[in-house]
Amino acid sequence: MNLEELRTRLGTTRPAPVVRESAASPEAIPGGMLEQTNRGPCLVVETTRGHEEEHGSHQFMALRGLRPFRIGGVLAGIGQDGPHLERVAYLDTETTGLGYGAGVQVFMVGIGSAEPDGFRVRQFVLRHPGEEPALLLALSEYLSGFDILVSYNGRAFDWPLLENRLILNRVPPLEAQPVHLDLLYLARRLWRARLESCGMSTVEQAILGVDRGSKDVPGYVIPSLYFQFVRTGSLGLLRRILHHNLYDILSLAVLTAHVERVLADPWGGTVSHAVDFYSLGRLYNALGEVDGAVACFETALSHDLPPSIRDEAVLRLAMIEKRRSNWQMALPLFESILDRSQFERIACVELAKYHEHVAREFGPAMQLTDRALRADGRLDRWPGTDRMELLHRKRRLSGRVGNVTPGPSPPS
Repeated sequence: MNLEELRTRLGTTRPAPVVRESAASPEAIPGGMLEQTNRGPCLVVETTRGHEEEHGSHQFMALRGLRPFRIGGVLAGIGQDGPHLERVAYLDTETTGLGYGAGVQVFMVGIGSAEPDGFRVRQFVLRHPGEEPALLLALSEYLSGFDILVSYNGRAFDWPLLENRLILNRVPPLEAQPVHLDLLYLARRLWRARLESCGMSTVEQAILGVDRGSKDVPGYVIPSLYFQFVRTGSLGLLRRILHHNLYDILSLAVLTAHVERVLADPWGGTVSHAVDFYSLGRLYNALGEVDGAVACFETALSHDLPPSIRDEAVLRLAMIEKRRSNWQMALPLFESILDRSQFERIACVELAKYHEHVAREFGPAMQLTDRALRADGRLDRWPGTDRMELLHRKRRLSGRVGNVTPGPSPPS
């Protein structure tokens, strides 16, 4: 039995789908053009915003000559002495679904770049599935001129999916892979403590002051709009998708400039919330920029903070001063959170360590160890807070109490 006979018996006879040219001709779309490749034509829509124009509270002027070295130091190990990377591409995709399966297609790719005449966005559009090889080839050739790729969740989703589509369509990959900076990870470190979400829509409103207005559609609606466009050829549907993707690129670009300024000089007016100074202090501390971390924590503590964040900022500042052997600063900080149930055990352990190893006062060290054993405070695998470790400390101290001449008094 052949396929047609089987369809007849099952009552599912229907004409085979016909791949047709979409009604989306380049002339019908502002900035539209057909780019010819050896795999066929690809629709490209180009938009340019002038340097003086604003997106939210930021001008595109801020992108001229931007080299995100400091951001790279956080995300990709690039420092001021790193490679000379000038050309930055801002990437965002629209896809038919989530995941990396063969049925998920990338039907629009937006690439933004700072050019002499303004900020340019080129959007590569898949008018119908048959043009996918051409889109991928045109995109690959265009991206070969860039050194740095900036995205938002692109390392986990957009870029792996594009690489899969290149393989499936037998399009050669980029000869030189650009350095990929995914700002989502950095946005989480900078604003997760204050914002309900670090999704692009939340960040662009809260941080960039962007209001997309009524023209925009939610991201989850985009795939269904695209499927309707493929079926009907409606230019109105395509324009809505183009608008959404364009704003994603514009927001990504100005967010990059904003983050670069925040990391370079948080006291220059780019940071105004105390919680953000706390988050930045954590980031600087993780990067080993101790002076910057101390300054950020002290700035955060000089303003109103939620109690739990304030206590954690005190703890992290105390630990920095401990590592610098600045006990005159560290001791009062640890003592200030002794009565905070969340951090009581940690503070007891750190103070016990000081009295045992620095001041050589074993009696107070024993008392603090006993108190730590009774406390139910936060652990987080903090060194020395495990019950077995505390019992071991107590046994060691019990053999020393009264047997060793006390050392110098702790700093006042």
